[in-house]
Amino acid sequence: MRGIQASIALWLVEWREMFYSFCIHKSSAFALSAFAVVLLVPAGWILHHIPEYRHRSPQQT
Repeated sequence: MRGIQASIALWLVEWREMFYSFCIHKSSAFALSAFAVVLLVPAGWILHHIPEYRHRSPQQT
């Protein structure tokens, strides 16, 4: 019976470690996604509007 209890305890410890490491990876994935959105959305907007910029007349200063 001690063998079963020991294996269950070991399994719980391993599960707990895996769960907490997943939470850290999940927050890292969120931060990486936010960083990518902050960089890619403005770049995409600029690339989408390049034809507009090409057809504008030059501004006189």
